Amino acid sequence: MLPADAILMTSRASIGFFALANRPVCTNQGFITVVPKLDCSRYFLLFEMMSRVEEFRSRASGSTFKELSKGVFRELSVLWPGQALLAEHAIIIEPIIDQIQTLATMNSKLRVARDLLLPRLMSGELPV
Repeated sequence: MLPADAILMTSRASIGFFALANRPVCTNQGFITVVPKLDCSRYFLLFEMMSRVEEFRSRASGSTFKELSKGVFRELSVLWPGQALLAEHAIIIEPIIDQIQTLATMNSKLRVARDLLLPRLMSGELPV
């Protein structure tokens, strides 16, 4: 099991799609998982990885489908800004990410409500 703060990246065929684990998860061999060592580095690492997708894709190999191997990924270095800058980054970015997640949840709930109500409105079952 991977911890709730893990960063997941697809590493086969469609390389470079990301997810943040909000709870403990398991993945298959088609993912590279990064578990931040510091609480304040999760989003920094995510954005660092997202900015390097083209590099990841260029290092992938394979004839049937491209794959970025874990060995190749481990050889890559990360420019580390230091604890103070990471903490500043977290203070700025965490509320933004939280708002994005809240809005995505609300959007999903609104979509469900629309899908339940629209047919009833269209059929006349619910008055307008």
